[in-house]
Amino acid sequence: MRYAVGDDYARELAIHFYRALLADPKPKDAAVALTLARRALLAGPAEAPAWFQVCDHATPVLYGEEEPGLTLRPGRGGLPDARSRCLHQIGELTTAAHPHFVGRTWELARLGADFIGTGPGAQTSPVAVIVGLGGMGKTALAAEALDLWEQGFTWVLTWQAKPSPLAFDAWLRDLHLKLYGELGRYHDQVQVHPAEAVHRNPEPGFTGPERQARLIHNLVRALQDEAILLVLDNFETNLKARVEPDAAGADPVWGCQDPVWDQCLAALAVGLVGGPSRVLITSRRPLAALARGSVRTADPTGTTADPTGLARGSVRTADPTGTTADPMGLARGSVRTADPTGTTADPIGLARGAVRAADPTGTTADPMGLSVLLGPLPAAEAALYLREQPTLGGMIFGTDQAERQLARRLLHASRFHPLLMDRLARLAADPALRARLLAALAALEEAKGFERLPGLFAMRPGDAAELAYLDDALGRSIGQLLDDLSAEARRLLWIIALANQPESLGLIGGVWGGDDQEQGPLRQIKEMLDTLPTTPAELEAMLQEMSPDWGTMLDALPPAAPARPDPAPLLRRLVALGLVTEERAGEGDANPNLGCHELVRERIRDWMQRHPADRADLTEDGVRLAYAQRLESAFNGLLHQDMTAAIQAGSRALVYCVQAAAWERLGGFASDLVTSTHDPVLLQALTPHLETAADLAPEGQPRWRCLCYLADALRRAGRPDAALTFYEQAAARAAATAEAGGEGARQAWSDLAWISGNWAIALVMTGDLDGARRRRIEQAEADKRAGHPAVDVIHGELEALRIDILQGQAATALPEVERRLAQVQGWWQQHRADQSVPEAPDAEPLARKLIGALDIARQVDYARKDWASALVRLDATLEVERTLQRPAEDLGVTRMNRANVLMKMPGRLGEAKAELEACLALFENNPAARAKVLSSLADLFNRQGDRAQAITQQRRALALCEQLPDPADRAISHNNLALYLDGSGTRSAPAESACHRLAALAYRLVAGLGQGLQMSMRNYTNVFRRARAAGTEPAIPLLAELLADPAFAPLAQWLRQRQVDPARLQAAIYQSLAQARQAAENAGA
Repeated sequence: MRYAVGDDYARELAIHFYRALLADPKPKDAAVALTLARRALLAGPAEAPAWFQVCDHATPVLYGEEEPGLTLRPGRGGLPDARSRCLHQIGELTTAAHPHFVGRTWELARLGADFIGTGPGAQTSPVAVIVGLGGMGKTALAAEALDLWEQGFTWVLTWQAKPSPLAFDAWLRDLHLKLYGELGRYHDQVQVHPAEAVHRNPEPGFTGPERQARLIHNLVRALQDEAILLVLDNFETNLKARVEPDAAGADPVWGCQDPVWDQCLAALAVGLVGGPSRVLITSRRPLAALARGSVRTADPTGTTADPTGLARGSVRTADPTGTTADPMGLARGSVRTADPTGTTADPIGLARGAVRAADPTGTTADPMGLSVLLGPLPAAEAALYLREQPTLGGMIFGTDQAERQLARRLLHASRFHPLLMDRLARLAADPALRARLLAALAALEEAKGFERLPGLFAMRPGDAAELAYLDDALGRSIGQLLDDLSAEARRLLWIIALANQPESLGLIGGVWGGDDQEQGPLRQIKEMLDTLPTTPAELEAMLQEMSPDWGTMLDALPPAAPARPDPAPLLRRLVALGLVTEERAGEGDANPNLGCHELVRERIRDWMQRHPADRADLTEDGVRLAYAQRLESAFNGLLHQDMTAAIQAGSRALVYCVQAAAWERLGGFASDLVTSTHDPVLLQALTPHLETAADLAPEGQPRWRCLCYLADALRRAGRPDAALTFYEQAAARAAATAEAGGEGARQAWSDLAWISGNWAIALVMTGDLDGARRRRIEQAEADKRAGHPAVDVIHGELEALRIDILQGQAATALPEVERRLAQVQGWWQQHRADQSVPEAPDAEPLARKLIGALDIARQVDYARKDWASALVRLDATLEVERTLQRPAEDLGVTRMNRANVLMKMPGRLGEAKAELEACLALFENNPAARAKVLSSLADLFNRQGDRAQAITQQRRALALCEQLPDPADRAISHNNLALYLDGSGTRSAPAESACHRLAALAYRLVAGLGQGLQMSMRNYTNVFRRARAAGTEPAIPLLAELLADPAFAPLAQWLRQRQVDPARLQAAIYQSLAQARQAAENAGA
């Protein structure tokens, strides 16, 4: 299991297991001991709890009896057979040459299940080939396989076909001499029957093809007699320079330069089925000799071995139920069950695999080799490598933040390519080579200057062989593969390489096909209009009644993209060569993600620069725009179904738009995207692209809109202070165009209204209420000058009144709010009566603004503590929402606010509690809303005098908030918990309360939460006032003490993500506390 978790994890698991099984005062049975051992490792070592964090903590499998016991045999135990089975050691094929090998979990599982076999009678392929680009770790994987399974063979013989091809006759002679020299079974057989030697010199009557055929026959017979493992490493040197002719669109394969090798490998694939011996080959290219259909066994039924023609490679056992040979699912992505429809679960045939064994119908196994394709390591296995490699492990787990950051940068730059990770780690190990390391990282990160990598990575100056290997592995071999591809395959690879991340087969297929989801339907309508005489009467009438605007849109359609060939065979070829990697979510995933490594990306883009004809009608920006169009459509379609998936699709679309300089396209959805999430991680990832857009977009509307998108992203990520400058720039540009008049003035006023409204929100967050009110007035004026409906103008005026209420002017604001609310309610009633309403022509926007007006009126009631009136407003809001048939979860927000009002009314706590409990059920899958409900429940219990239950519910709310990104909600939860602890009367409460109060202050200071900061300052003023009255000094912990407490680990992590300097934050805390102390003293005076 070490390749999945690392040597130290496996060792520690064994120690904990046997300690519980044998050394515990009350020894546990095996299952319990294993569970205890796993739990111990999940926690990690006490001195480094994160040490095992990247390991695969899947439950270990216990092999053996269900209830194993320990029975000691009398006498001395026998010694294990420690002799080496390997008759010739090659350094690179030993684990000593690969001390940091990790991962390749599924590849080893496939080799174990489908090549070595799980037990007697298991259906396996006796010949396996590990295929992959140079530097993917083929030799390392072969060495690990040898280490795992060597003891299962009588003899192991290894060869490397480098730097020169392996001559067939010399290979047989070497094999014969080694086996014969062991004086074992082969020696005895040849002594009795000399003609059965695997090598005999030519002699008259024994030459040419007949001799070769007899020697191959002898080799198969010798391997059938005893368990022998043959390993042929770097076999690509024996292959032809060009791919075999592809007459039927099959996967690309290479024949051997010497045809006798093809004959030999094909014979071994057939003759060793069911026998004890195995042949393991590593090669950069697939072998023609082992391709499906290259060789076939005699079949008494006269049918072929693969009557269904399913995708080559899946190992299948003889199973009358139709299930697969891998009941544990180890061969992920390769084993598929019988399909009664006659189709496979893999519509383009990308699944790789091995030999299918004889089935109960009497047909025989298709004699081909098991193909194990290697690509870059999966992310989890790459992280495990980072931990296992001594230099990188020391960097990532050390105390030097710069070294930790460098280690992460190294891992990211390698894109998990084994050779790149190894060479970067070697450079990192020597401080004298740091300049070369940084140069290599720069080349990889900037995707240019790759031709310098061999020289930067070479560890032996002047070693021509090492330079040649690195040059071949990192560049020349990829160029040879590109040269062998058709122009269409290169074009498809280029489209995949232009993607910013592995994209789905469906998305790539859409980009390859041409028309997007908008143009395709329009083109179909145009075709129907062109054929009206032959169109059914009803459809013809519909088409003729279409608006003239449709005709304009149809006439503006660009010419249809030229038809492109089916991508399925092209993709099969690219995947088979390792140029494209596929990532499947599971066995039945028919829509895998497809991507390519940075080395391939650089080579294919360079090729297309030098061979523009291969691009046909496509351009880089055109391909990126095609990705953006489809992802934008996905964003719009998912927006009200799966918000997480929608935001992911929209984020990728935004990046493609910026890269393609598609500013008009960006304006279509960027605002909806940015304002649909508060996730600071996602918004932080978008920020550099929005900054680029704001810098590069042309002056005018594209520029001011991009500035506003950037400001919105910063505000919603919890950085409203940083957003203010960009709002100001956007508003200034829009205002200048609007006031200048002309054709674009009306749209500029409209945009200015939008910018001013969002700017006001940021100003409220930073505590500048006066500035926010000015922006709201400007918003209302801009709506007027843009010619917007009256309801939009009133909305801006109401929002200005909301700020008046926040500033303590509820009594003055009330009549103005009531007047405007009455107008909006009147328009709503007119809409309900199907009357025309020029002041608010669209029902949905009118309903939203009515809900907003009711909410502002409710705030007036809150300020005046008129709970009965507030309840009426909330009931009216519920009525509007139900009319609009809003989802129950949306209604839940209003119901929660209603419960908060009920608990302030005499005798209605029970009703409030029932409402909140109903909301908890509604928000089962909405942690942010659920946290607010729990916080309200805490308030309810506090009002009932049950402080213990209030603290419990607030702790639950805080635990949810700490899993969410919004710092404002975290701060509120910490603040509330501090208040409840203050009144609990327990001995530990004052110290814990002080910690939570400080945490709230830290969040508000860092995030620039002006309103919340004022609340923290009031709380600390009260703390200092009470301490002064008692003649004591308040106990306020230091920030460092708080961050060292595991209970506040989420705060520490949040500060690290923000790259906050704790010393500077402590200074800001001191300054805030000094202001609160002064305020308390002023109040006392």
